[in-house]
Amino acid sequence: MKKRCVALALILAFMVSLTACSSGENTDGKKDSITIGVSYLATSMDPQGYDTQITESILSNVYEPLVRVAADGSIIPGAAEKWTVSEDGLVYTFSLFPDMYFHDGSKVTAEDAAFSLQRCVDSSFVGTYFKYIDKIEAVDEQTLQVTLKYAYSPFLALAGAYSGITSKAYVESTEDPFLRQTMGSGPYKFISYTQGESMKFEAFDKYHLGEAPIKYLTYKMTANGSSAALALRNGELDALIGVDTTNRAQIQNDENLVLSNTQSLMSSLIAFNCAQAPFDDPKVRMAMVLAIDKEAVSMAATDGIAKVADSHIPEGMVGYSSEDKTPEPDLEKAKQLLAEAGYADGFTFKLVTTSARSIHAEVILENLLALNVKAEMEIVETAAFYDVLGKGAFDAYIGGWGYICPDPDVYIYDMFYSQNVSTGNYVRYNNPEVDKYLDEGRYALTTEERQAAYENAMRIIREEVPNIPLIWNDANIAYNKNLQGIEAVNTEQYFVYNYSWA
Repeated sequence: MKKRCVALALILAFMVSLTACSSGENTDGKKDSITIGVSYLATSMDPQGYDTQITESILSNVYEPLVRVAADGSIIPGAAEKWTVSEDGLVYTFSLFPDMYFHDGSKVTAEDAAFSLQRCVDSSFVGTYFKYIDKIEAVDEQTLQVTLKYAYSPFLALAGAYSGITSKAYVESTEDPFLRQTMGSGPYKFISYTQGESMKFEAFDKYHLGEAPIKYLTYKMTANGSSAALALRNGELDALIGVDTTNRAQIQNDENLVLSNTQSLMSSLIAFNCAQAPFDDPKVRMAMVLAIDKEAVSMAATDGIAKVADSHIPEGMVGYSSEDKTPEPDLEKAKQLLAEAGYADGFTFKLVTTSARSIHAEVILENLLALNVKAEMEIVETAAFYDVLGKGAFDAYIGGWGYICPDPDVYIYDMFYSQNVSTGNYVRYNNPEVDKYLDEGRYALTTEERQAAYENAMRIIREEVPNIPLIWNDANIAYNKNLQGIEAVNTEQYFVYNYSWA
């Protein structure tokens, strides 16, 4: 009888523990799960094989990079506990945390870190950002040494984005190692993937900084903005990344929710093909600047939420200058410039964009009518859009451009350097003096030298206007008021390890 009572007590205790797990609560009554709504799921599980913002955000919780980039843009430890840089800026030596493990329990070594960084160099997705690396060497089990071909200041920031460490042994022994599976050493390990629905993860108990406060993490695909907002309000979601403008008010008015937002590192712009008429003339391009009302673009596209972009470099980033501002609209001056360029009666041009920025285009086309400038607008799918840009089959385009890390080189160099036609300089802009300043900004060792170089480059670009920054996108995340440690970040990379339930 006594044995039966003990057995019954054990069964009851087990049932209580199951109830706690199924209700998403710890034994202390706090929730131990979080469900985050995203517009799409990760497009890849490969830490060196992706090209979307949400994928980067999700994988940042699975793989540990050498370093991480904090919300303020500073470089903080990731897998590397500390690092040193040689005086000439060519040699980086990283000391890894001593007790790091992959999700299968195997030890993380410098050989794995070297293998993963080499995958960055060889990647068809991100290899262009690591061409400056000359040699990668595992000095010992915990020391990684990277030698550059030339000094390159953005290296650490780029490493924070793409150097997620994966297991060399796992990759080399597994067929399709990242086909709906992973082998990282980050705070969350992969559990399951349901196509078009969700991705599930569980806290890794051997994470080198300690187990995450929230045990279960789910990303749920919520393509429809209104449905996503409703799911957040009724508790199906605990957080929602990217609330659209039509649903902001109802979330802001819900006492159980918080909406956090900040200026994104992604901007919208209109760009002109500098290699063909009429936009091969800087006077014509400047006339467009003087006719476009950016405030009207922000109001129409984002209900005025998005901040007008005066510069391609956001405030607070090296290279930003308060003098780098586009002029206010001035139709009379615009008409004068067009007349001087031989277009007093206006002209017609081909404008290419995507459905995501069709509202931006409609406002701008209406602005340009005041100059008798008309556009034949072509809206194309995203994949076809970049094909059109690469071929130069446009007079102007409206698109988006963003920073993959908080450093001007990875944006400005791609967009304006004369030799980068295939990787960002779609407008065929060519100015040797700008190239010189961009090279100086890329190779300089001090912040002061880089600041001066970018100020000089942006001064010329501002005068020649190969493109016009329009608005900075709004980065936002809405969440249950009982979540702590969560806020919008301009990189839109959300590190769930920092979150906890009150």
